[in-house]
Amino acid sequence: MRYTALTIKNQNIELGQPYSVKINKSKDAPADDIIVVFPIDKVIDELKSISVYSGENLFFYGVIDEQNVKYTSSGVFLTIIARSMAAFLLDNEALPQTYYLPSLKTIFEKHIKMYGFKGYIGESKSFSSEFVVSKGMSEWDVLENFCFNYLKVSPRITNDGYIDATGKNVGKEINFSNVGQGIKYSSISENKKRYKRLSQVFVRATKNGSYSINVSDYEAINNGIKRKRYLNYSNNKTTPIESGEIMLAQAKKDSYEFILEVPGNININIIDRK
Repeated sequence: MRYTALTIKNQNIELGQPYSVKINKSKDAPADDIIVVFPIDKVIDELKSISVYSGENLFFYGVIDEQNVKYTSSGVFLTIIARSMAAFLLDNEALPQTYYLPSLKTIFEKHIKMYGFKGYIGESKSFSSEFVVSKGMSEWDVLENFCFNYLKVSPRITNDGYIDATGKNVGKEINFSNVGQGIKYSSISENKKRYKRLSQVFVRATKNGSYSINVSDYEAINNGIKRKRYLNYSNNKTTPIESGEIMLAQAKKDSYEFILEVPGNININIIDRK
């Protein structure tokens, strides 16, 4: 991996090899993040962005949230904490307004482009309905809500600064193996987190109504899970039952995971398959 940074004077500098590095990428979090520590022997100017390359490929690009220099008996260390470009959309509030013929092109031009994004990939047609941007929504909320309600996809931000709203987030196939061809791993674990699973969701469909709609996960119930939630339905793009089913499905997803530990650096992204 190669690490470079851009100073507030727009000068590119090489940061060398880190003492430690942690890069987090999650399908459920809009912004990737990095915490990286470098040993240094000279003064580093204030930095505003960091790039991480795997070979010639850009693996991570982020805007710097924190820059810290620590002097110890073992040496001087520079710590950088940064988030990917989605941080701009999460940190900025959107201008409240109503769009009467909303389109991905309009959303990109009005809410995304000014933060340095290069473009978008996805359906550009206009929709003949109102799309309301409410007070308190972030720029990310606007993009995510539009993509979910009109395009039926979850938006993704590519490493090189494009909005991907195609829903075709399929990356390369990665093979892990300790007995044949593939990337060697040091450990693999399977986690069943029963405390994350839900058995029932009770939905109130109207403002003054009761929580009379019962949506159940019978597999969870048969497995002895007893965890219920009450949902005050407010999404006019799905039915009350669908809203309950979405909550149950997310809980089921959160309750199961594989953790694979691999020594060294590998070039892998969220959309890649194993």
